[in-house]
Amino acid sequence: MKGYLLEDVKRKIVNALKEEETGLTGVELAKKTGINRVTLSKYLKMLEAKGLIKSKSLGVSNVWYLDKSMEEALNVNDILDIRKIYMNALLNFKDSKSILLNAMNSNIEPITLIVEVIVPSINTAYELYNRGNITGSEVMVINNLALESLVLLKFNANRSIKNKASAIFLNAPLENDIVGSKILEVIFYLKGWNTYFIGLQPESDLLFDIDLMRFINKIWKEDELLLVSIYANESEHIQGVKEVIEGIREKSKGRLHILAFTPNNIELGDEDYNTDDLYKATEWAEMVYNKFRV
Repeated sequence: MKGYLLEDVKRKIVNALKEEETGLTGVELAKKTGINRVTLSKYLKMLEAKGLIKSKSLGVSNVWYLDKSMEEALNVNDILDIRKIYMNALLNFKDSKSILLNAMNSNIEPITLIVEVIVPSINTAYELYNRGNITGSEVMVINNLALESLVLLKFNANRSIKNKASAIFLNAPLENDIVGSKILEVIFYLKGWNTYFIGLQPESDLLFDIDLMRFINKIWKEDELLLVSIYANESEHIQGVKEVIEGIREKSKGRLHILAFTPNNIELGDEDYNTDDLYKATEWAEMVYNKFRV
């Protein structure tokens, strides 16, 4: 039985569909691609599940086709072009997941897509909002679409798991935007960390320190590495939760590190780190993990 590589099959199917605006049936595609119908059917369903092609029922047959936005995305591999197409999809509230899947299938690293495509697109949306060009509701829709993109990348990428390395991601009190914290969580997950996403913290939870300590004690063993990431646009929001985590560290015998992801410098211990650069955050975490392994 002849074997096929997914990338080769994708190329043949896409090239055939590009030539036919109205689409092709499975029989027609089998003839054009030279792939037998049974094998082709399996790959068509696979590519449809990935959002790379679409189908519509026409009597007893399915017609397969490319939509215009996907056809444009399939023609580019440059990260700036991908960003432009993705950003345009977000700003028009369109499903953008297939754009990212195609980029991944073209061997673009998922972390590169997050840092160079998703993050700039979100930033552009906020800039437009600050200028009064789009509404708060529109920003919320765009953020939710971006969150869907992050989940897609998280569960469709290959990764090597780090042994005995966990990371918790939470927002500082008064920080209500979870997208930044979720971006960090997905990047660390892709880097192989065992991640826990807490997100928002109640502003008036008097038992927060006890609650967090119970959770940490539940997931963390003394011989393991634990990183706690606190996300905040305003650095003064971090102080309270930082003190809580430092208190937990003093009571524990394990290795706990704080990553304060905030644009302004705050006072941290030697074992902790402060940055608002995604690449620097992951580089520091890799350094901490490598030291832990020694």
